[in-house]
Amino acid sequence: MGLYAGLFDGDASEHFILPAQRYAYLHVVCDTPVAAEPRHNGAAQPYDDYW
Repeated sequence: MGLYAGLFDGDASEHFILPAQRYAYLHVVCDTPVAAEPRHNGAAQPYDDYW
């Protein structure tokens, strides 16, 4: 858990991201670009089912 907090917030020894905050961050970073991409020929995007 500390490792991931360090990745997202710089230094895990000084900062800690709550799970809800981390999930919101991942949702914005990972889900929004996929949703914003135009769909071609009605095919699903590769990462639609991951988040």
